Amino acid sequence: MLKCIFKMKKLIRWYKEALERDEAQRRARGVGMRDDEMTYEQRKQISYIGCFSCLLILVPILVILLIITLAQSCAGPSKIQTVQEQEMRASIGLVEMPEEILRSAQNDNTDEQNGEITLKDDKGKTVTLMKAEADENGEMVARDRIVASVVTARFRNVAERGGKVNIIFEIRVPKEMQDEQWQLRFYPTLNSQELEPVYVTGAKYRESQLKGYERYNRFLDSIIQDSTHFIDLKKLEVFIQRNIPDLYAFKRDSTIVSEAKFSSAYGVTEQDAIDHYTRKMSKRRNARRAARSEAMYRKYVPVPIVQEGIRLDTVVQGDRDLLYTYVETIPAKQGMKKASVKVAGEIYELDKVIYKIPASDSLTYYISSLTAFVDKSLNPHDAKYQDGIEALLNRDYKRAITWLKDYKDINTALAYMELEYNGTARLILEALPETENVLYLKAVVYCRTDREEQAKSAFLKACELKPAFWHRGNLDPEISEIVQRFNLSNNQSINF
Repeated sequence: MLKCIFKMKKLIRWYKEALERDEAQRRARGVGMRDDEMTYEQRKQISYIGCFSCLLILVPILVILLIITLAQSCAGPSKIQTVQEQEMRASIGLVEMPEEILRSAQNDNTDEQNGEITLKDDKGKTVTLMKAEADENGEMVARDRIVASVVTARFRNVAERGGKVNIIFEIRVPKEMQDEQWQLRFYPTLNSQELEPVYVTGAKYRESQLKGYERYNRFLDSIIQDSTHFIDLKKLEVFIQRNIPDLYAFKRDSTIVSEAKFSSAYGVTEQDAIDHYTRKMSKRRNARRAARSEAMYRKYVPVPIVQEGIRLDTVVQGDRDLLYTYVETIPAKQGMKKASVKVAGEIYELDKVIYKIPASDSLTYYISSLTAFVDKSLNPHDAKYQDGIEALLNRDYKRAITWLKDYKDINTALAYMELEYNGTARLILEALPETENVLYLKAVVYCRTDREEQAKSAFLKACELKPAFWHRGNLDPEISEIVQRFNLSNNQSINF
């Protein structure tokens, strides 16, 4: 503001000096003044009045700008500055009752919708936003279901079953990081492998996206698709009626006339007649508009609504922390002992990244597998059997059963257990001598078939023979459940 005042003073001084130079030059040349010409003093007075009037207009404006600037400076740092200074991030944690959450996710009816929003992209493909809900203004905004749960531990034991492992964690986004003008994009990684991202979208950010689609759809609607729109049919008909009456008679004649007959009879093709009465400028203008479709899509929709390759895009009001339960099922590779998860991200305002969200602390999952019970010492010289063992270790359980089904030993039982053929596995195990490994696997299969007392007995017997199974029992969810239900401890003994 001070710079503007200094410039105004400089302008007044310059104008005054210009007036004085002009008067001095007149006197030097001895040029007189006309009767209708103002004197130097009159011109100076008018210039002062003009400058003073400008100041009366500018000064209040500059004062208002100064007040606004001071108010903003006194209001403290902006929201994004606070986020940056505090290095805000999302946190991830383990969830309570992961098995129940997994069953809920599997049983979720994804066909239930509260509404939908249909849009078009630059290829003309329809984009539909599902699971829409009405906001407080009654407008439909896209949302998804959020599941909340809290656990403070940083690691968990998970079991590999059927060659797969379920990794379940929650993403917590503090409300201080959320803003109606922003979109937060979170990128989970599992052992450095990128998982599907999670988008947390502010209400006004989504509103801006939808308005962009609306403007683009209006542009598409302005493109004329029907080529007959550019033909002046009225003039064409009048021309034919006046100059080619025989041709005009075809208007009421249902007889089909070939192009060759039309041309030979009248010396002009049907296309020639149409071209002559086509509004070519309008047609060219429409073609140019259609050719700009992709460019206009980029202009109106700088940030498209992503429909594929993401886990969630939810619209939030930002008035509370957001909790989202993330479920990822991964194949259990041979030798896989643990998996680590963390989440980083970015904050977008329109199409610009305004903050790089630092990575969260990691969660670690220790993976247990029943393949640890594979007995490699059996039938070492049997090539078929060894192929079955290799398939079992590689977690190719169907192929393992193909090779091992005739042997009916502990390895055969393991293959059946991994594919949830628990009844068949139980019959095989019950026919085998009760070694510590056989007893432990019997405890697992008894748990799966709702034989809790038998599971408890078999587990305690296995621990008597091998106390290390007390620790192993914490890794397998079936045994862990029995230990907790019966409050078992390694101080207990059992009478054989």
